[in-house]
Amino acid sequence: RRLFQPLIEKSKFIARDHTVRAFCDLYRDQRKEFPPECGDMDYERRMQAAYPIHPEIFERLYTDWSTLVKFQRTRGVLRLMAAVIHTLWQKGDRSPLILPSSVSIDDSRVQFELTRYLSDNWVPVIEKDVDGPNSLPLRLDGDFPGTFGKYSACRRVARTIYLGSAPVAKVANRGLEDRRINLGCLMPGESSAVFGDALRRLSGAATYLYQDGGRYWYSTQPTVTKLADDRAEQLKGDPDAVAREVEDRLRTDLRRTGDFGRIHPLPKSGADVPDDVDARLVVLGIEFPFTRDADSPGLAAAKAILDTRGNAPRIYRNALVFLTVDKTRLQDLDEGIRRYLAWESILGEAEELDLSPHQQKQAATQKENANSAVLARLPEAYQWLLVPTQSSPQDEITWQHFRLVGQDGLAIRASKKLRNDELLVTGLGGTRLRLELDR
Repeated sequence: RRLFQPLIEKSKFIARDHTVRAFCDLYRDQRKEFPPECGDMDYERRMQAAYPIHPEIFERLYTDWSTLVKFQRTRGVLRLMAAVIHTLWQKGDRSPLILPSSVSIDDSRVQFELTRYLSDNWVPVIEKDVDGPNSLPLRLDGDFPGTFGKYSACRRVARTIYLGSAPVAKVANRGLEDRRINLGCLMPGESSAVFGDALRRLSGAATYLYQDGGRYWYSTQPTVTKLADDRAEQLKGDPDAVAREVEDRLRTDLRRTGDFGRIHPLPKSGADVPDDVDARLVVLGIEFPFTRDADSPGLAAAKAILDTRGNAPRIYRNALVFLTVDKTRLQDLDEGIRRYLAWESILGEAEELDLSPHQQKQAATQKENANSAVLARLPEAYQWLLVPTQSSPQDEITWQHFRLVGQDGLAIRASKKLRNDELLVTGLGGTRLRLELDR
């Protein structure tokens, strides 16, 4: 009835004004998160006139969808909004306003009204990346129930972007700004940070969602993200490529040696670690991860290197400590390395793949993001310091393990931990030396 009849009852005017004021207060309090015009009194009057539909819906329909040849400005809008309102009524939706993010694109009637004016290849785009039982936004909301799922943030972001970008996918200045996406999603009491995180998560994982700076849009052509996902998955069958990348990054990080005389990265056996008197750090490869149980591959490899050098027993065992990778965190590191290598390969084949300038820019951005993720995950993965200790020459060697934290390089963090716990002594004062000699 609201489509055709004005408000009459006084209680409905009070409800309208209360709702509109709450939204406008949100827009004024967080001006930087929304388009500039939302803080004006004119916009408040527009919201009152459009109530209970948000004027952003009409803005998109009359500005963007009306550019389509077959779209009828009056009948098309009425037919679409009738389907939208009917669907929300059936679902018992309790939202204070009908926003672009409220448009249930997964409903067959609503989807028909939004695709009848477009080419047929938009339907699989919606089912995969926008809305539906098997769509990426729904899956992401389910994977993060405490943040995204609580607000259906990913679905609402995806619906808003689709409504504002599908009819203008071929124009020069495509897509919605992030501030206009906030306008189509946020309600009073909600945080823009949640929807910003959802937007970043979608843009990094969606097949058909494009990004150029602060603008986002859907297209019927797959992005290079899909190609990167496929290549990252294929790299599961090439663990040597991941191991080589880890080795290169470790060697770069270990150039800063801290208090160690030398560092031995990724030895194949005890023969690769000389038997000498200076304090040294042995960094084990990812094939020897550390676990807390007795069958830890990392601990077994450390024991073998500590006991022997090649076929001979090791003499200066008190000169070695070992750095190993955490088995659980290794999975995250492996995933990050594979994504980085995938984006690197795509950029290297930009000409063969006939990538557009925008796709090359997107690939470069994603490669940089993947590189940052790997730089953060490498020290998180290589977090276990294994230290052999022996109270006297007659006692058995016991092993202590310490979790490393901090922002420094791996070797620097390890030497700081050892020095603070007096497991590595870099210098002795005269009094302390006399005490040790007397003991």
